Amino acid sequence: MSIPEPELMDTLRCPACVGQLGPARDVDQDSLVCSKCGEEFPVIRSIPRLLLSPFREALLGNGMAAGTDARQLQTALSFGFEWTRFPEMYDEWSRSFLEYMQPHPAEFFYSRKVLDAGCGNGRFAYYAAKYGAEVWAMDLGPAVEVAHRNTAKAGKAQVIQADLHRPPFAPESFDFVYSIGVLHHLPDPESAFQNLLRYVKPGGEIQIYLYWKPEGQPIKRVLLAMVTARDKLRRVCRTALITR
Repeated sequence: MSIPEPELMDTLRCPACVGQLGPARDVDQDSLVCSKCGEEFPVIRSIPRLLLSPFREALLGNGMAAGTDARQLQTALSFGFEWTRFPEMYDEWSRSFLEYMQPHPAEFFYSRKVLDAGCGNGRFAYYAAKYGAEVWAMDLGPAVEVAHRNTAKAGKAQVIQADLHRPPFAPESFDFVYSIGVLHHLPDPESAFQNLLRYVKPGGEIQIYLYWKPEGQPIKRVLLAMVTARDKLRRVCRTALITR
């Protein structure tokens, strides 16, 4: 794993009961086990898969398990499909990252512990790590595979697969938490936001960006409608792909 194991264990918690995680006793099995409830989570291609088993099974294509939110599952698969098909990193994203992070300059990230909540293909986590942060990048779906590759040489970055409604971290773990263009896609954005607040250290900061409906700005309204239409098309295309 890209972050030494002691740091991994100090930060991560079981998403089911918030118990301490540790490596599996079976040396032939790469997984993390909760010391409190016994839930076991696989580590696949250096990515801890910290999802509860019903949702994890659904993402693997093993049916819709009880308690799984169909809309949340479809969103995760849709974005995962997009980032897998378009995994490239672009130089202009450096400027985009700093624009989103205003008023914080690049120097702000040095030596800070940062959570990227909904990292997609890892483009923002890459720059946070490049500027010296210890970055924890989480996403719900298969986009984590792309994020892991894109952040591999950025610096100190750990990608995990997890649910924003059940972040697998110790409370007050991060100096800075950000989520860009993610929460409005969730079934319960307010609940996810309240959850994220629990993981900010006293004196830390959280920065959230959402889509909005611009009033009196017809060009921006058109652009937003195009983005919304794209999201709907992506879900339709993904559904078609699954049901073939």
